[in-house]
Amino acid sequence: MAHKLALLLAGIGLAAALAMAVLAERVSRTLLVEGAQEALLTSTQVLARRVAVMHANVARDLRIVAEHPLTGRALKNSEADAADRLAQWFDVSMRSQPAYFQMRLISAADYGLERVRIDRHQGQLLRIDGDALQEKAHFPYVSEALALPAQEMFSSEIAINHEDGAHDGLEQPTAIFSMPVYAPNAPNGKALGVVVINVDLRNTFALLAQDLPKPYQLFLANGEGDILLHPNATLTFGFDRGERHLIQTSMPALAAVVGGSTDHAVLDFNLDTSKPMVAAFTRIEGAPHAAPPSRTLILGLAQPASEVLARAEQLRRALLGLAVPVAMGSLVFAFLLARTFTRPLAQLERAAHGFGQGDMATDLPVDRHDEIGTLARSFAHMQYRVGDQLQTLRENQQTLEHLSQHDSLTGLPNRRFFMQLLEQALVRAQRHGLTVDLMFIDLDGFKPVNDQFGHECGDQVLQTVVHQLRAGLRQADILARLGGDEFVVLLDGTPDQDTCETLAAKVIELISAPIAIWQGHTTVRVGASIGLARYPQDGRTASELLQSADRAMYAAKEAGKGCWRFAASGSQGAS
Repeated sequence: MAHKLALLLAGIGLAAALAMAVLAERVSRTLLVEGAQEALLTSTQVLARRVAVMHANVARDLRIVAEHPLTGRALKNSEADAADRLAQWFDVSMRSQPAYFQMRLISAADYGLERVRIDRHQGQLLRIDGDALQEKAHFPYVSEALALPAQEMFSSEIAINHEDGAHDGLEQPTAIFSMPVYAPNAPNGKALGVVVINVDLRNTFALLAQDLPKPYQLFLANGEGDILLHPNATLTFGFDRGERHLIQTSMPALAAVVGGSTDHAVLDFNLDTSKPMVAAFTRIEGAPHAAPPSRTLILGLAQPASEVLARAEQLRRALLGLAVPVAMGSLVFAFLLARTFTRPLAQLERAAHGFGQGDMATDLPVDRHDEIGTLARSFAHMQYRVGDQLQTLRENQQTLEHLSQHDSLTGLPNRRFFMQLLEQALVRAQRHGLTVDLMFIDLDGFKPVNDQFGHECGDQVLQTVVHQLRAGLRQADILARLGGDEFVVLLDGTPDQDTCETLAAKVIELISAPIAIWQGHTTVRVGASIGLARYPQDGRTASELLQSADRAMYAAKEAGKGCWRFAASGSQGAS
């Protein structure tokens, strides 16, 4: 191949100018893009600090109200005009903070009754009083905030507000912040109530974007990647419509940021088929007591690539003017080499391209006795080895996917996988007007068995209980392990109360059967307490329905071991 190589080197010499021109143009484009991405990343970090300042301002307002003596007197009704004075305070605060939809003082007593409430209604401030005040104990921003220590703030997930009577905040993107109120001399006692602020996120987004240059686009997603702000409004808050629009789906490079393995990323992407963009995204960690989807925000800025590369256009034209004549001369040498040199290389190129598409190449010049033949035989051997490794990788990936969704001890769906199944069932039920029934099972007497006989015997007891439940439940019912000795069953169809009672009694009977351990030399007994909840009566989301079933289970446990209880009706029974 010496003479062939000599001709090739001659062609390379003539093509060098073209290569240098292309390289220079590409380098200039790369430097411009990298510079724009660094500038965008700096801007996102500045915006992240503004978000942190907004968050701190809300926390400050909540803390001032929660610690003021007037707030405690309003909750205790110790002064006749305390609520009126506090309402005036709320009015002044909301006038200075246009992003606030609501400010409320909610009592821990009377089922979370609102004591003071100021709403923004048609752009004006409106005090809600008398019979219009509502009971809010069932909302997480009340129930979970009451359990927090003094000065700790609860932050809800960012979502569309469907709460009745929200006035201007109804059906708007909202974040709800709350803080417990304690008696001045008893910060470790029981909270008297909570102070709540509803924040208008659409207005907040506008404030974030108002100082940005016009071509910039602002993106925002929660910690799971659900899109909250996007130039295409149809992709925002998809989870509120039973859909999932994840930012890492359209921008795979953000998977590491969403997953938490890095706190920022710069990338190129297409906003649509004709609009390339350069972008930078940063991860904003939220408050430690925030609801899981809102603990983290993914904030990003994007700029049209055409604006970034405008400076490179003049350089590109000059380089092309120099490179075209040289490239034409190089084509002459390429034509001379085509028959004797490039044909087998083209076979290898087609084989490599086909292999990239998943096809195993068969038309390879493996019979040649020169360097190209050696390369073709090496490529054929590589295809075989890579294909075998890909098959092994796919099998390992399937195994890992199963392990990530199932409990390693019992083989049942774990909490994360079950919540996905429950959310899917709720979407179907909402679409078709059906109900969803949930059974929450907690073992009675398992801890003494585990402590007396050891964890290995405890694991054997759990496996036996699962075997008994699988044998007793209907084939279509979904059994999952939430953790420890807690199990949950998603009941198939829409069974009536009698059917649910029959199933609950059957489950308790199955679990209460003697269990042989230590290879049958010893038997132990455990029991079960069961809580039953139904959608939509006991909750409209997966979390609310699971919490209702959990509370019903604890009520059944208080009534006596081996009992069940319905969340909505309060009816209960024992086996």
